[in-house]
Amino acid sequence: MRLFQSRLAGEVGQLPHFPPQKFFKNRIEPLPLQPLSGELLSADQLEELARHLAEEIKVVDQPGHLQFLQDTLNRHEQEVRSVYLELSQETAGERQVTPAGEWLLDNFSLVMDQVREIRIDLPNGYYYRLPKLSEGPMAGLPRVYLLTRELTSHTDARLEGGVLRHFVLAFQSVVPLSMGELWAVAIMLRLNLVENLGGLSNELLLEISQRVEANAWANRLLNKEELEADQLVRTLMELDGKYATLPATIAIQLLRRLRDSEENTETVLQWLEEKISRDYTSNENLIRFHHQAQAARQTAVGNTITSMRTLSAIKWQEWFEQVSHVEQVLRRDPAGVYSRCTFATRDRYRHAVEEFSQRSELNELAVAWEVVNQAGRAARSQTGTGRQSHIGYYLVGAGRELLERQIGFRPSNLARSRRYVLKYPTPFYLG
Repeated sequence: MRLFQSRLAGEVGQLPHFPPQKFFKNRIEPLPLQPLSGELLSADQLEELARHLAEEIKVVDQPGHLQFLQDTLNRHEQEVRSVYLELSQETAGERQVTPAGEWLLDNFSLVMDQVREIRIDLPNGYYYRLPKLSEGPMAGLPRVYLLTRELTSHTDARLEGGVLRHFVLAFQSVVPLSMGELWAVAIMLRLNLVENLGGLSNELLLEISQRVEANAWANRLLNKEELEADQLVRTLMELDGKYATLPATIAIQLLRRLRDSEENTETVLQWLEEKISRDYTSNENLIRFHHQAQAARQTAVGNTITSMRTLSAIKWQEWFEQVSHVEQVLRRDPAGVYSRCTFATRDRYRHAVEEFSQRSELNELAVAWEVVNQAGRAARSQTGTGRQSHIGYYLVGAGRELLERQIGFRPSNLARSRRYVLKYPTPFYLG
């Protein structure tokens, strides 16, 4: 897939492209199961990031790995389901659930709806036409997947329609995206949010397991038989050897259990507080660190689920036409008809542009300009008809063959056969 850059005069300058390989044969390694985290950026910084990505990303026209994204979706969905079941058991046992866990419990059905929508909206044929990254750890994945992943990471999953629009427009100020990529933005963002929630669910599962482990350690340390001097020392050495730095969840749960116990736990408490002092400076710092981590996780889960609702509320047809460079060119229709057409008709014209681009040497933007220029020449010609000054005449009408010759269009064998049949319909029908 060629990289291309729009010029102020409306011309299209093509940048050097990378020779396509036959197929990405190396399987992409699974990404870490963790939240999509990055430095929080302001709106201006996000636009600068988008322009930087446009300059750095290199793409090729290859099928790529749809299986990777399907596996990623399945993996993170399973993680969300697992933490939902664990949290349900926590509430059934009347144990306290963290605020982040409450967010997930209350919105689990919404998350599963997003998962189902992703599966429906990502068919193989559509995915294969998306430009793929040519290098790096994500080589073979769609360019638009990396683009939306970066946006999600640098906003802490707090997505807004205006920020998204300006981010995409900033990217396209350097390299325009294909129409297929623009339609894929919504799908990829939903996938990114499920990934983020899967990573957060993994952290919640770890926290639950650490509380269970802390209770097991507390039971051993509060067991009268374990409180014998020699056995107590061995147990504390075992605990100290397992963790160079005692996890905050385990430390706080142990501290709570030991302080609430009626047993004589002075020796154990003294050891625990000394370890907390080494790892966290003081008990107060430990509690502050733990609360900050929980608050950050609550914010991240809340942002993710709120963004899922935001994406569902965006009118994607309008959004697409606001950010599509091809759309802006087609609206220059000399006859002034295109902008008054229904969305379905405009979409039919855009699909024709895609088809012309896929079977010729021109990219979508170049095809759109050629159509507008062709209609413009007809409008200025004294011999041209009013119909010939409308871009639809060349995209879906009688002027299509003329445009095909102009751009060097190569119809597929199936299209050739269909045209031949339609050229002589009566003999084929009777036959």
